[in-house]
Amino acid sequence: MILLCGTRQPAGGTLRLLRLEEQFYEHLGEAGRLYFSVKSVLDRLKRKGGRNPLSIIEEWRALARDVLDFMSSDAVRAFHRHDP
Repeated sequence: MILLCGTRQPAGGTLRLLRLEEQFYEHLGEAGRLYFSVKSVLDRLKRKGGRNPLSIIEEWRALARDVLDFMSSDAVRAFHRHDP
């Protein structure tokens, strides 16, 4: 004999888990499409014989680090003026 027991409506936690699973799978699909799109562009740039896109991205990262280091140094002061 099989006995099934349940409630008429799922609890809020169960609904949130189902929504979370749906969001996770949506994200996987979006992330995959983005990855292949970026990879396709990078491959096309490499074939054209120009600069390596990954080295350009690494230069941007270094520049961003330099800017962040500068902005957080003692050489920079920030002021906020509030006008009523």
